[in-house]
Amino acid sequence: FKQDYGIPREPVMKATDDQDEFNERHEAWKEQVANIKMKSTIAATMAKPEIAVDKYDFGLFWGAWNRKQHSRRFFKKQGLCFAGGPTYHDNRHNFDIVFAESLVDYQDFVSQGLTAKQAFGTNTDLFKPRQQPKIIDYLYPAAFALCQRHDLLAEYVKTHGGTAIAVGYIQPNNHEYECVQVCLDNNIAVVPWVPAESLAWLYNATKKVVVAADPNGGGQRTIIEAIASGCEVHVINVKHQKLNELKDLTQEEVLDKWSHISYAEALKDGIETALTKPQGQYLSFNPATGMT
Repeated sequence: FKQDYGIPREPVMKATDDQDEFNERHEAWKEQVANIKMKSTIAATMAKPEIAVDKYDFGLFWGAWNRKQHSRRFFKKQGLCFAGGPTYHDNRHNFDIVFAESLVDYQDFVSQGLTAKQAFGTNTDLFKPRQQPKIIDYLYPAAFALCQRHDLLAEYVKTHGGTAIAVGYIQPNNHEYECVQVCLDNNIAVVPWVPAESLAWLYNATKKVVVAADPNGGGQRTIIEAIASGCEVHVINVKHQKLNELKDLTQEEVLDKWSHISYAEALKDGIETALTKPQGQYLSFNPATGMT
């Protein structure tokens, strides 16, 4: 239990610490603590769901429809931040609202008659322009998984030349290690997963962020992080409609509509919508008109 849910010690600023770096480290600690507390709450809820049902009015979940904890209702009302996978699943009836990251998924949920709202964004206080030399020609932040199509990245770099870094989670036991190997074989530097605070600095040392994912590989957040950081973005897989929705956004548009503040406001509005409708009544919310 301590290994899974133990709270790490709060960082203390030393006389030699840079104030900005310490602030970022402290914010990362707060985020880590919040995630641990949420994990422990979910674990306790799954063990004794009646506690949550009696105590809370609303529970917000994240992930695909088919996760184990999405197979039943734990709260009086609950919502899902949909994070990928099939958009149709029987578990959808356990939720009073679903938040879609992309317009494509939002429209799909609406066609199913679900209460849906598009809500997505990134921390624009973290991902922002910083003083950095632009020494990296291409950066691809993505887990080393087949759906991220690192082979397309390798082809792109081979064709256009330049320095490239692929950074992301490397799966254990050499699973899908060919994603790492294709980068190494094509002179692309490989960096394992780094915290968001470090990734923000990598974006700012980069001339162009490349995204090669297939439609199952996500990549939307990478695009808005990169644009918020002032990077040029190139989408290799032109069939990935969700990426094409975002790739031409300006930095001003990201700061206005895709910031953490806009994301939080969209979630708040959706939760309020779910709380005011009878359980089991499916509505849809159109962000273009602001009407439910």
